[in-house]
Amino acid sequence: MNGLLLGVLASILAILLHVLSLRRLGARWRLPSLIALLLLCLGLLARFGLRDGPLTLEDAFVALVLAMSFGLCYALLLNGVIHDSPTLALVNAIQSHEPEGMPIDAFAAFVARHPFVKSRLDALIDARQLVVDGDSLILTGRSSRLVQLGDAYRRLRGDHSTEAG
Repeated sequence: MNGLLLGVLASILAILLHVLSLRRLGARWRLPSLIALLLLCLGLLARFGLRDGPLTLEDAFVALVLAMSFGLCYALLLNGVIHDSPTLALVNAIQSHEPEGMPIDAFAAFVARHPFVKSRLDALIDARQLVVDGDSLILTGRSSRLVQLGDAYRRLRGDHSTEAG
């Protein structure tokens, strides 16, 4: 098994196991358990996985770097989903008013409750993640799909709240 395949498979397996165990983990153990699962899956797959020859030091290094990189990406996404990052809170609030978009009046009330919003709003408009259409804010297709992925993950964790922020 080469390093690329080993790193990707170990990452996928560890992240799935982490998702399944999240409800039982306290906040203190989320990151340490992820690192442990990544290393455990990497070790088990390296030892017992499909073999097409011996695992070289180069392959092991590539696998470790990939597994830790994917794990870090997942941890950052997890942190945003769990703690409602400013961007996620903003796009969730706008999406909750679909399909016609969030009325500007409702947005003003949201900004009053979330002082971080103005800088994120400007960044999202600049990046074309959302557009101002008359008196509504509307998510673009790419942002909407990312929010749906985050919502699906939140439901998988057992959090069924729909209100943003």
